[in-house]
Amino acid sequence: MNIACVSRSTGARRIRMMLMACLMCFSAWSQVSDLLPSSVVAGNAGVACTDVWTAFANPATLVQEHRLQFACQYENRYIISQLSTEMIQAAWHNSVVNVGVAYMHFGYRQYGEQLVGVVAARDFGHRFSLGMQLDYYMSYMGAELGYQGTLLPQVGLTVDLGRGWTMGFHAFNPFLQRLRGELVDKPLPARYSLGTCWQLSRDVRWLFQADKWVDDGLRAGTGVEWQAVDLLRLRVGACWEQYFVGTLGVGLTFGPLGADVSAEVHPILGVCLTGRLSYVL
Repeated sequence: MNIACVSRSTGARRIRMMLMACLMCFSAWSQVSDLLPSSVVAGNAGVACTDVWTAFANPATLVQEHRLQFACQYENRYIISQLSTEMIQAAWHNSVVNVGVAYMHFGYRQYGEQLVGVVAARDFGHRFSLGMQLDYYMSYMGAELGYQGTLLPQVGLTVDLGRGWTMGFHAFNPFLQRLRGELVDKPLPARYSLGTCWQLSRDVRWLFQADKWVDDGLRAGTGVEWQAVDLLRLRVGACWEQYFVGTLGVGLTFGPLGADVSAEVHPILGVCLTGRLSYVL
């Protein structure tokens, strides 16, 4: 009798593990793009913006000449606490290569995703820059499955075309790496981005970015940023990914300290809010 009970318990446990794995894989497949944090840049179109570095975006944009820079970012989707992303990053500039490290967490107690990244970028005479990043991705799928992890590469490029034009290219997970483990075969986001930044005047610039998710749809974003005064920057933009999403943002600069807030308004799901604090030396 005891043997039968143990057998039934073991069988039930295996069934629960299989059902949980299937649920997690389905959830990740349907929301595969949620892994990457948003940018505070107008229209979330910062692939060619070389004046701000956002971790896990284009690594070639890490070309600022600050000796040290630190930033932390918090993003909440649709005012649901379980759909929040926290990120911290730090970078160091020198004459040979800029290096940075970053950490990101998304999720809640029962399920979570983490990224740890190391990036290196170099500016070649202010004409073009190259960047490479290696990330370690971890996913927590509950007490039954625990943590699973794998390595993901990134590569980026920016080119100064002159007359205020900059082009940017970024590939995230270009080799289509998947998370494979016991009872897990999870697709991970693979994205190719191409965009531009055009400095229309000393205080105004226009941004555009197009993203192609492998095994998923297209996304396009655009926006305008206006440096109203030295300490205030205003942003307005829009993006399209199945639905039209408007974006608004504001940035404040107080010497070495910066603060940015942006909002994306989805017509059905609601508002996504992103806040960022940065400090440079």
